[in-house]
Amino acid sequence: MRSSQRTSITAAFVRAMSAILVVILMSGLGVGVEAAVVKAPTSNSSGVRHHSLSGINVLPQSDGFANPEAIASDGTHVWVTNAGNNTVTELLASTGAVIQTLGATSYAFNNPSHLQIVGTHVWVTNENGKSVTVFNASSGALIRVIKGPSFDFNWPYGIASDGTHVWVTNVRSHAVTEMNAASGALIRVVKGGLYDFLSCGAILRVGTHLWVANVHGPSVTELNVSNGALVRVIKGAKYGFASPVSLATNGVYIWVVNVDSSTVTELSATTGALVKVLGATVNGFAGPFGIVVANGHVLVANGTNNTISELNALNGSLIQVLNSPSYAFSGPTSIASDGTSIWVTNMGSATVTEFPVP
Repeated sequence: MRSSQRTSITAAFVRAMSAILVVILMSGLGVGVEAAVVKAPTSNSSGVRHHSLSGINVLPQSDGFANPEAIASDGTHVWVTNAGNNTVTELLASTGAVIQTLGATSYAFNNPSHLQIVGTHVWVTNENGKSVTVFNASSGALIRVIKGPSFDFNWPYGIASDGTHVWVTNVRSHAVTEMNAASGALIRVVKGGLYDFLSCGAILRVGTHLWVANVHGPSVTELNVSNGALVRVIKGAKYGFASPVSLATNGVYIWVVNVDSSTVTELSATTGALVKVLGATVNGFAGPFGIVVANGHVLVANGTNNTISELNALNGSLIQVLNSPSYAFSGPTSIASDGTSIWVTNMGSATVTEFPVP
């Protein structure tokens, strides 16, 4: 990409990989860290969603969002990591009300990035902290902070789980750390040239296999869940990988988001075989980053043109591009579903957009 296209940067990945500019054109993304603000459990004063319009709801910056980086839901609650003030905001999925903002020193949030719901706990990777924070999903109470040289955490980023084990990718040590979900104890660190973990970021579990996106590969690595053994490394020009940053699946296909080429690669979840490469122009991709599968649809967040591309999961065809001003998308980065609604973090405006699942 030309330097003129590098006006602003998706705070999530470029800070982690200075050599590879993962670019999203949006105005003025600050990455400064403010003092953490901790709120007692509360709801917004009206008890209803903010700015409701035809089912579209925009939760404002005043809800405590600051460089909202990732978002996840267990169907009842929604959690947002805020890299700008080292907090995690918890929302009630049914109303969008703020339940609480977690940010006390004991949580050790330090550029909190991705999160994963594992049973009754929420796990959060801390990029700058070289650690992982675990807290209770119901109460927000701290369970533990996991860190130490043996874990090989170095810019921990992506996180996945099968309920028994938890895997974390480490961008700068080019490794995947596996832990016991119940105790946080280290099981193994998977690393080495064989795996092609070059700036490994996104990670996804599909059945008995793990899939890891390697930004600098550019490639996708598939591992055996039970022992970390290599299944295959998928790479080559035909796959169209160009800074692969996000992964999603419906169990049949796996979609890989390529931010540098504004494309999405579709693979067979069984064999890793190429199904197709979805192009930028026909699908409205522009600086794509976040991706989620919901109700037979694939939704891709486009940070450059502030839209969401909606695709048919069965054949990859474009259904529509969501671009109405009512959505108030501004550098949409992360996207998740609670089964009823789609939730999108807007890095450009420090807001969160909610709209019904298609």
